[in-house]
Amino acid sequence: MTFEGAWIHVPEELLFRVMQLVTIPLLATNVIIGCASTSRSPSQEITQRAIVYFAVTTILSVLVGAILVVLIEPGVTDNNMGATDDDDDDDNAYTFLEAFNDLLRNIIPNNLILISFTLFKTRKIYLDMEADDNSTEELEADEGEVTGENLNGVNILGLIVVSFFIGRTLKKLGDLGQPLLQLIIITNLVHKNLVKMIMMYFPVAVVFMMASYVHDLVDKWQAAVCLGKFVAVVITGLFIHGVLILPFICFLFLRENPYPVFRAVKPALLNAMLVSRTCALSETYNCCETWLRVDTRISRFMLPLAMHANMDGTTLYEMAAAIFIAQLSGMMLHWSRLFSIGVTVAIATIGEAGIPATGMMTTLFILNICNIPTSPAIILLSMEWVLDRLNVAVNTLSDCFGVVLVTHLSKGELNKVEEHVPKMTIPDDAETSSASSARPGRSDHADFSSLSRAAARRKTPAFGDAN
Repeated sequence: MTFEGAWIHVPEELLFRVMQLVTIPLLATNVIIGCASTSRSPSQEITQRAIVYFAVTTILSVLVGAILVVLIEPGVTDNNMGATDDDDDDDNAYTFLEAFNDLLRNIIPNNLILISFTLFKTRKIYLDMEADDNSTEELEADEGEVTGENLNGVNILGLIVVSFFIGRTLKKLGDLGQPLLQLIIITNLVHKNLVKMIMMYFPVAVVFMMASYVHDLVDKWQAAVCLGKFVAVVITGLFIHGVLILPFICFLFLRENPYPVFRAVKPALLNAMLVSRTCALSETYNCCETWLRVDTRISRFMLPLAMHANMDGTTLYEMAAAIFIAQLSGMMLHWSRLFSIGVTVAIATIGEAGIPATGMMTTLFILNICNIPTSPAIILLSMEWVLDRLNVAVNTLSDCFGVVLVTHLSKGELNKVEEHVPKMTIPDDAETSSASSARPGRSDHADFSSLSRAAARRKTPAFGDAN
């Protein structure tokens, strides 16, 4: 490497270091807070339906992203078209069972400290067997020994699983666990402020990261073409999932036109795209409870939970990005590796912090876990903001469809439980954003309580109750 090529990588390395400094505690504390502060479900059946909806839509988003990238191959160029399977190149080929065992070992760690900087990996070591001098038989094949070792890298799977159980335990402890929960909340706020400070350096680092990638790139025009095809694939996948799959799932159970939901939740979608999903939470409550007339017991339980558990658009993007970077690096992923990447993406996106550039941080960590080169991922930064806005819109749309669907399927349980619902306070940041976004002369979204009372007086039927 030349002198110019060496110093130009220094800002990139500094950015990776500060990202690793804050992202691990940020992901862990977000999962703990989300699991410990969820509202109580009206019934166990409603909880099961919500979890099934989140799981099914997440799996579908992973499949859509993987299928489109594998079929269209946006990262395949003339230089890497002749690449072989990555397992053969690394001499660590292993079966699906061994890959699944690695996944389980990383999900269930044996050391709380090691999960922050090591992850378990099975490798196949080939042993060259010399033939016996007295034997005329030739050696048929090299025998291999499967062995496991801890590699350098963050075990996000184990980190999120451990954080989930810690959060659920703190919720069960109640008042006894409040001191520890308050400490975790303070830690989360501290690291969020650190990320805001890092974002001041982020644009400078991005310039050097792009310069280093262009410096190492031979055919610059091919990278631009690949990026254009990747953006088209992601937008197509988000359209398929948000406009076709989610309404189709709703239609299967409601048996009526699901597309009026788009018109009802339009203010929430715009607020989420222009600001953030967290700031749009108050508007999402408003749209679901006032215009779609869903039961407040469902919306106040599902929407806060969906902020962490339902990340359809982000999951689709991360899955497509991981396979795209692997193709750009000349790796041909085996189907067992695709499965491992899909599970890793589905679990890792749960802990996203909802702050700027977290998507890029998550992408880098997913690539690190899956042993995919991270340097080509810099090319995604140029379009990350635009794609992230579309991801947030799909996430919010999936939340609204989920609330409508679970409300329709849970009418029997809602009639059995008591009608009184404990009052839940909408987060302060959501109230502030809703108040700041209200325009003078626009009373339709300015006063949530007055809208609810007016809708109750009109006795408008809930969406899905027309029949």
